Amino acid sequence: MSVLFLDSRTIGAVVSLLYMLLPLGVWFILRKQDERIRLNTWVAGNVAGGLFISLATLGYGVPLTTGVLLISIALGFAGTMLRALAMHHHLGHPPAWPQMLVGLAVLMLGFEIARRTSLEARVLYVVVVLLLGTLWLTTVAHRLAVRHGSSSARAMSIAYGLVSALLLWRLWNITLGAGELPTLDRGANSMALTLAALFTAVFGNIAYIGITLERVHALELTRTLEVERISQAQRQSQAQSERLMSLLRERDEMLHLLAHEVRQPLNNASAALQSTRTVATEVQADLVPRLVGRLDRAQ
Repeated sequence: MSVLFLDSRTIGAVVSLLYMLLPLGVWFILRKQDERIRLNTWVAGNVAGGLFISLATLGYGVPLTTGVLLISIALGFAGTMLRALAMHHHLGHPPAWPQMLVGLAVLMLGFEIARRTSLEARVLYVVVVLLLGTLWLTTVAHRLAVRHGSSSARAMSIAYGLVSALLLWRLWNITLGAGELPTLDRGANSMALTLAALFTAVFGNIAYIGITLERVHALELTRTLEVERISQAQRQSQAQSERLMSLLRERDEMLHLLAHEVRQPLNNASAALQSTRTVATEVQADLVPRLVGRLDRAQ
């Protein structure tokens, strides 16, 4: 009975499939919750990373041609950059495509120079660039965790931090350590990197789903609080309006009462003045105009 031996080559093939298939599930789950450009950027970054690992796995057995090698490295660099840009978008910074293309072109130029130098220089250059990329992803995820209190972003930061530590370990072995073969199909560090890539392929996408859903929940909570605030303001305004209407009714009732209380005495006084004026016309003729004038003013 044969036993399947899971070496770096076999695990790399599985990782490349996961990197390309899992993002499709992420897209299907988040297509109505996440912003389209951000979700597409994340999915494209994972697919590019999966293609990079797939081509690197093929290179274990058959040396890649120069063209395929350049495409593979470009996919690896672009995959990391796209994922970092998607995470930056969660921080409120939309992807800057021109700057990314310029950066990718500069990185590929540096790789071409390293490739023409030696195999060791080429491997060293790729490890350094990937290390910087994973540190970038780790930092962005950590900033997102601190700013929004996202536990999923914190978990993603830890996952990519682990990959960064393994890449740093490989860099040490290649430069200052005991020395390590420039291939990725043998060695404890190579196996650890492959397993870490498998871990991030699964956990990175799960964490991204968590980050997006946490953001959606936070937005819904904000909208709920805003609706409650507006509703409370409307209730307060309505209560104040009712108090004003009550005061207006009390004022009208008071004016009606005052009008009723004052009208009768005024009518009585007017009648008395009118009666006095009638009587005044019967007194001496020379006094009538003066008396009538004063009565009119009193009226």
